[in-house]
This record gives sequence, structure tokens and C-alpha cells, in this order.
Amino acid sequence: MFFSHPESGVAAVAEVDSKPREDPDDPEFGYRVEATLLPEPTDALYGSPVGRDEMELGQVRSVQKVKPGALKILLERAGL
Repeated sequence: MFFSHPESGVAAVAEVDSKPREDPDDPEFGYRVEATLLPEPTDALYGSPVGRDEMELGQVRSVQKVKPGALKILLERAGL
């Protein structure tokens, strides 16, 4: 999970439990995804988040693929 405050970076890991579904009752967030936070990798990343610069990210979108080099860093820091 990518956070933008206080600093931009990945500091949590979750497993997606279902396909995205539309949520017409929430105009701010037009879709929902059920996910389960993975405690151990999240604890590891919380102490050492992977920053936006390490992931070579330009503009951050709500969903985007992780570059192979960044994936390696994320997995190592998360202990996976």
C-alpha cells in the first residue's frame, strides 16, 4: 500500500481478497476492493518504508505495476 503522508512510500502489504466492485453510494471512491492486511510484512515495512524515489515512480496512480527492481526491494524489506 502506497502512502503519501507524511512521506511518499510503501509501508504496508495486503492480500487482495476479491475483484474490485463498483460502489455507487460513495462519490469520492467509486470502487471497493476487499483486502487483508499482512501484519508481519507490514511491520517490517513500517520500520523501513520503500520510498517513492527507490521505486522510480513518477506520478503515482491509484493502481500501477511495480517495476522489477522495485519489487525486489519491496519484497526484501517486507521479509518476503
